[in-house]
Parts: sequence; structure tokens; C-alpha cells
Amino acid sequence: MCFARIVYPISVINMNILNAIGRSDLYLKVDLLQFPIIIFALIVTIPYGVKAMVIGQVVSSVIGFFIYAYLPGKFYGYGAYAQIKDFSPIILITILSGIPVYFVVHFFEMLIVQLILGGLTGLFIYLTLSYIFKIKELFEIKSVLLKLLNRKTKS
Repeated sequence: MCFARIVYPISVINMNILNAIGRSDLYLKVDLLQFPIIIFALIVTIPYGVKAMVIGQVVSSVIGFFIYAYLPGKFYGYGAYAQIKDFSPIILITILSGIPVYFVVHFFEMLIVQLILGGLTGLFIYLTLSYIFKIKELFEIKSVLLKLLNRKTKS
């Protein structure tokens, strides 16, 4: 499910490129191409329950990513492979932070404890790994937060 969270925003960025260059006709065609894939995934997975539906959503998001990445690759030379190469450190960090969370939540029966401890564990490991791998977005968020804090203390 984490991979779908990564793939979906990138697909949106790919589609925004089409709108920015004035090709809303291509945006519509690609978006309409994704619709039957999502419906097919739902039809196939609904009989198997919620977990299967989530897996179907992830699979359709991955397929959608490659569909959405085709046109920017055609127009700008920034296709699926280049995009995957750019966000592969984030995928690695997400997987590495998800593994300990999976084990931490299985030690507790209460759902609220699982949610709080799993969330805090995942956040701590994700931020730590992002710092170790020097993910530039982390430092950008840090600078924005520091600017906001400085603005609040001055007022």
C-alpha cells in the first residue's frame, strides 16, 4: 500500500505536465484509459474482500503509473525508467521503515496502541533513514517548518 502512495502523486504530476503544455485532450484520453483498469481491478477483487481490493488498487496504480509516464517520456524524455530511478531511494526508505512497523504492531492486541506505536515507529525510522540518505525534500520541509516557527515567535 505504501508503494501506491508513492506512485499516485507521481502519476498526478505526469498528468499535470500534459495540462501545462496545453494538451488536455491527451490528459482526458489517458485518464479515460485508466478508468477501465480500475473498474476491472474492483470487479475481480471485490469477491475476495478488502485486502484483495487494496492489492488490486496497488496493481492498478502501478499500471496507471506506466500509462501516465508514457507521454512525458515521449514529449520530454522523462519516462517511467527515469522517474523510477529518481524516486527509488524513497521506495527503499518506505520499505525499510515498513518492515519494523509490521513487527511492532504484532506485539500488541489493542488497535489504538498498534496505531500509535506503529505510526511513531514508522515516522521515526522514515525520518532517520531520510536523514541518513540525505533526501533533499526532508531538508526542504525542515527549512519551511523553521521559517514558520520563526514567523510565529516574531508575532
